[in-house]
Amino acid sequence: VNSCSKYNGRIHKEAHGRVWVIDKTTNAKIKAVFTTYLQFLDKIIYGDYWILKIDNEYHVILVGDPSLKFLWVLSRNNKIDDNIYQEYVKYAQ
Repeated sequence: VNSCSKYNGRIHKEAHGRVWVIDKTTNAKIKAVFTTYLQFLDKIIYGDYWILKIDNEYHVILVGDPSLKFLWVLSRNNKIDDNIYQEYVKYAQ
């Protein structure tokens, strides 16, 4: 489940997904399908994602797509420590 929270902590977007590992050597390249109400299209709507950086505890992850159009810093917690966030932004640059 991917969700995005506003600054007040309320979730305003949520998507449920399935993920397949594409690169079995590194497990760093995956294909994902996220569905909300369009479940009948989930085999058509997908995204390719590359795991670029992840911490040892799997709490914060940097994910991009091969087109270089999208980049996300994701966290298992509602908030990311600003120092950690800046570290991931610097790595992405």
